[in-house]
Parts: sequence; C-alpha cells; structure tokens
Amino acid sequence: VHPVRMNGFVIGVAQTFHYFKKMQERINNFIVRTSKIDKDELERMMLKSDELLNDMGTILIGEQAVECGLIDKVGGIKDALDKLKELLKSYQKVAIAYSGGCDSNFLYQVALQTLSKENVLAVLCVGKMMSKEDIDSARMMAGKGQFIEVPLDVFTIEQFTNNRKDRCYHCKKQVMAKVIEAAQSHDFKITLDG
Repeated sequence: VHPVRMNGFVIGVAQTFHYFKKMQERINNFIVRTSKIDKDELERMMLKSDELLNDMGTILIGEQAVECGLIDKVGGIKDALDKLKELLKSYQKVAIAYSGGCDSNFLYQVALQTLSKENVLAVLCVGKMMSKEDIDSARMMAGKGQFIEVPLDVFTIEQFTNNRKDRCYHCKKQVMAKVIEAAQSHDFKITLDG
C-alpha cells in the first residue's frame, strides 16, 4: 500500500502538488468506499516510512490485508472468476462497453460463457479514435454473440479537443453515455465496462 508517485522529471510547482493530492484523495476515497478499511488507517499505511527501503508504504501479505479491512478474503484467480460469474448471474442480462482489448474481451467472453449469447450485448463505439485494424479486430473477436456499433466522434467533445488535462475523463464519459444509451435501446438495463 503506497501513495501515488511519478517517475521522471516533475516540475515542482504548487499546481503539480495540488494535482497529486487530488489524485490521491480520489484513490483513497474509492478504496475506503469499496472496502472496510478506515481512511486514517489507509493513509497511515501509505505514508509509513520505516518499512520499505527508499520508499513509503506498507507491505501487507494475505491475511494482513483481510485483518485491516482492505479485502474481504484471501483467494486466487479461481475465486475471483467464480465471484465474477456469480455477479453476472445475478444481473442475468448485460451489455458490455467493448473495445476488443484484453479487459473488455475477457469480460465479454466470461459473460457469454455464463449467461449465453442472447443475454450479452457487446457495444463498440467507432470513430476516428480507433484504427481500422482495431475495429476489424474487435468485430472479429466479438463474432460469437450480439454486437452493435455506435458512431462517436470524440473530436466534437470540446474538453477533448482543447487537450485539457481532464480530456480522458470527458472522452470516457461520452463513450459510456453512448454505450448505455445504445444498450438501453436494445433492452439491456445493466452496462459493464471491462
């Protein structure tokens, strides 16, 4: 457990440190919201300076992470896959924001195996941000099940084209809005992002 850090040259102005602090707060809030760890305890572990050589943080092994509330239990990949399948079964029918990349394709394939193809919809946003090769590859990999394409021109997103530091957030927000809208129009109420 360690704080956000960056390699390479960093311009040490107040805005840089404010940005790092903001990023760390978002990460900490997510961890606290999705686990049972106390925020003060998390920050204490992240800022500990006597456990790691030339670094900050705390090393937790297995049950230690359970005891502090960071995770619910120690398990392996089989446990994680079983949990994913359990969640998918509870949803019964899902749309997946699909890019053809490792994460979305893995989620798509597990969903197909768990729910069957009539209960899984892959939604691919296509536009100038994806190469023809990436689109063709995504189409090929999604070939087994239901698959739709939604046009999206990210260059119409002002925050993206102005190259703001939060451009990725605005692009992803627009992509997910399009995916959710398309999924709902095909009667898929739950949309997952892999």
